[in-house]
Amino acid sequence: MKKTFAYIAFILFITVFFLYVLFPSETVKSYLAFRFSKLAPECRLSIARLRPAIPPGLSAFGVDIKCRQDEAVSSDRILVNPAYKSILKGRPGIDFDAALYGGKVTGTVDFVRTKQHNGLSAALQIKSVDLKPIPIVKTIFRYTVFGLLSGKIEYRGPFNGNGTGAAHLLAKKCGIEFPTPVIGLASLSFDTMQLELKIDKQRLEIEKLVLKGRDLSVSAAGTVVLALNKLADSRISLKGTLRPSAEIMNQVDAFFPKKYIGQGGVPFRVTGTFAALNYSFR
Repeated sequence: MKKTFAYIAFILFITVFFLYVLFPSETVKSYLAFRFSKLAPECRLSIARLRPAIPPGLSAFGVDIKCRQDEAVSSDRILVNPAYKSILKGRPGIDFDAALYGGKVTGTVDFVRTKQHNGLSAALQIKSVDLKPIPIVKTIFRYTVFGLLSGKIEYRGPFNGNGTGAAHLLAKKCGIEFPTPVIGLASLSFDTMQLELKIDKQRLEIEKLVLKGRDLSVSAAGTVVLALNKLADSRISLKGTLRPSAEIMNQVDAFFPKKYIGQGGVPFRVTGTFAALNYSFR
């Protein structure tokens, strides 16, 4: 009996060893890149190294995604496994764990096929991802956005973005650095940012946006209409209230209507696109 178990263990070891050593990495990488281009024609996927993982899955290293020739996002490592809970329910799916800009993104993606379309149902968890070095963030905004982002995002619908979902996000030690001063300030820093929104096709309903800092607090709500071909052209309409500290008010009171000074809050509005924002106080 012991010899039988030893023989079986040896066969399993040899099988796993040769599967790992002889794994057709280049073929699988080419296939994944091809399938990705079918799902997102404007984007390209490249993987520096691909290996099988235990439990059964794939480990991808040096993963880069480019959209319209611009780098969108990259990951040092992504581990992908079959989503067994989804598979048992008759839905193909994957679980993944990605190292992303000092933090991580984990989640499950189920692939859904209906009479109307092929799509997906995704639930993502974000933990302490550094916003500043992410290429797509730099592409969308004309200023520098920084902070550590956590939270969750849910989406269900076709691959082209015409689905529904929600996001609950929290950023810490966050803010904006402007290329040229805005209302006399070179940057704005906050301790926290809380964002809650609903996704309805290309329309984002911002139900709650709260930023809290030592010198400035902001509360706002509004909408964003996404331009998927060029996210920097997405249109924003946001209304809210600024509550600056006395120190900040002394620096920027020339920009605010005098009637609001000392009343604890300055109404504001932001319109335009991400690439060309317009703001007013009233």
